[in-house]
Amino acid sequence: MKRLLWLALMVAPAWAQMPETPADSAKIWYSIGKDYLLKKRYDDAIRNFRRALSYNDTFALAYLDLAQAFLGKAQKIYEQNRNGEWKVYVDSARMVYETMREKIPGDSRAYQGLGYLYGVVLKEQEKGLEYYEKAVAMDSSNTAAAFGLAKLMARMGRAKEADTLFRTIIQRDTANAAYRGAYGMFLVDQKRYEEAFPYLEEALEAYPDNTDLLRNFVEAALAVNKKEVRNREVLQKALTYAGRLIEKSPRDPGLYLKRAQVYEKLGNVDKALADLDQVLSLSPSYVPAMLKKAALLVEAKRYDEAERVLSEILTLDEVKNNPQYRAAALSLRGYVYYVWGWNQFKARSWEKAEEQFRRAKEFYQACAALSTPYAAGCADGVKKAEKMEKKAYRKKMGIE
Repeated sequence: MKRLLWLALMVAPAWAQMPETPADSAKIWYSIGKDYLLKKRYDDAIRNFRRALSYNDTFALAYLDLAQAFLGKAQKIYEQNRNGEWKVYVDSARMVYETMREKIPGDSRAYQGLGYLYGVVLKEQEKGLEYYEKAVAMDSSNTAAAFGLAKLMARMGRAKEADTLFRTIIQRDTANAAYRGAYGMFLVDQKRYEEAFPYLEEALEAYPDNTDLLRNFVEAALAVNKKEVRNREVLQKALTYAGRLIEKSPRDPGLYLKRAQVYEKLGNVDKALADLDQVLSLSPSYVPAMLKKAALLVEAKRYDEAERVLSEILTLDEVKNNPQYRAAALSLRGYVYYVWGWNQFKARSWEKAEEQFRRAKEFYQACAALSTPYAAGCADGVKKAEKMEKKAYRKKMGIE
């Protein structure tokens, strides 16, 4: 019997023969908690991270991920509209960071976490700024804290300081595509579109399906009005990226509208119209798409089709209650009738020309009466239509 026991001990694995230390136990429970956190099973993650800390109360990663689990739980509850219950979990995250500060006073990541919690989650930006600055002052090599500080400064409108800090971070960590992408999106927010493209492109090489990067690139491409070869290359890339966004969210009408705008800038009106029809199949009364379709039909000189769309737009309650939409439709309709009047005038059909110019004048007058950016252009339209209406009348009466 003794010989059998001796043989069993000889062949047992090494870990079974050694007593488990508290540090080992902490790592095991932390690993289990991390797996649950990645699966967004926050309650299970919280339970296991707490168990890890019961074995090792200076385990920094366990504190940081426990706080993240509490914040994940808070976000989940917030999305479920469960009153203010989410704030309880945010406060739990705060207590975790505060405990970490006491137990590991030299770790700047506790201050970094508090910076994010106050500055981003609770939107107490000045307090968040204070904690982020403490984190950076404590550890100048903590680029993640500096990155959080830069983003918070940008949100607070301190663009110049944020820009300087972003550049410093990128120079320090040249291989980090996430930082370059964030700086690119910051530049888009600042309307510095051409500067943004290289950073967004580099980030998209690392994260080709990142929705925020794709959207920002498309937005920037549409915002640049220059027509150089370089911009056409950017638009071609924007077309590809808009396609990726549509693949990810094929039921989002706004994405087809964006791609239609890219096609328009590239001069492909037919494909732009096809995308606009896709928008309207998903959302039949989506006014921005209807207005864009009418404008493109006018550009393509398909005036009858444009008039039908514009007539429908002006019957919608949303348009009746929105001066901007109404003015846009009236302006386009005035232009359509002005063109029809001019065509009749050239054909020497004076009475029809007079009637079309009169209709154009009425639409322009209705547009000019609304307090919108279209008012001045429509006022000019009134003068032109009225002048041609009188001229057609004089022709009809044989005065000229």
